[in-house]
Amino acid sequence: MQLPKALHDRLNHEFRFAATKMRETPIVQRKLYYLSAFYGEISRILNQSWDSELALLHQVIQSSHRLIIGRVTGFASGADRTIDLPDNLSEILDEIGGALADAFAGSQVSSEELYRIMQRIADLSYATTGNGYYLYERGILKL
Repeated sequence: MQLPKALHDRLNHEFRFAATKMRETPIVQRKLYYLSAFYGEISRILNQSWDSELALLHQVIQSSHRLIIGRVTGFASGADRTIDLPDNLSEILDEIGGALADAFAGSQVSSEELYRIMQRIADLSYATTGNGYYLYERGILKL
């Protein structure tokens, strides 16, 4: 990932703030609110300096956020309790926030590390779908 130092530093600062706020709240909806800061900040950075890898990260976080928050909202309101939410949803959200912050803490961002984080995000969001939760219950989709 090739970003100007000032933009990289901005992502580092904002990601660390959002990750810290995620860890501080026990409320899943608030964790998701702070997760949205990750793709929101990426949007602002992409307006200043295009990077395809950063755009991919934005898409993964944003689409997963939408999927997870829709499921959490439906479950919390009682509108859709067909399936439960993964038991460790809150902890994994904290882990993802921390991993994203850590990935941007150094001077270089590892493509391999970003890919691993995006896989983790995709696994979690898929586990909130009907088929994903079924695989999670069977032990095939491990979180």
